[in-house]
Amino acid sequence: MKKLIFIFGVGLSVSACGSTLSQTATTVVPKVSSPAASTVSPVSTTLPTTPPTTSSTAAPQVVTMKASGTGPASDITLLVGSQESQHNNVALPYATTEPMSQLDYGITVQDGSGLSSATISCEIDIPGSAPVMQTSTGAYAVVTCSATPGL
Repeated sequence: MKKLIFIFGVGLSVSACGSTLSQTATTVVPKVSSPAASTVSPVSTTLPTTPPTTSSTAAPQVVTMKASGTGPASDITLLVGSQESQHNNVALPYATTEPMSQLDYGITVQDGSGLSSATISCEIDIPGSAPVMQTSTGAYAVVTCSATPGL
């Protein structure tokens, strides 16, 4: 009567600083109970494997500044770091994005409709932070939002 014993083994070697990844697999080895029968020696095979390539390039984070309201904005002033830009007679809603590379962001919006029921709002969205939102009402109302990443 023949008995079969199966040995399964897999070894894995990873080099943290290098780029070599190898696997060693041990094949099934039959063992016979009779001394007269032939014996098979274990066979070891090394399987070279290239390390997985992953792209860790994440999209750059951006800050979004928005303005909305009942009429056009007579003026929108943006502050990005120490740089200020001004835009006149802007249709609403308005939005712009800036790379998150500065310490301070701000947006000031003035209603241009002149209506006593006018509403004007601003918003700054910074990844990882709650949005900053402000609203003002009335003819030629002005609203300002400012934010600093991480605060």
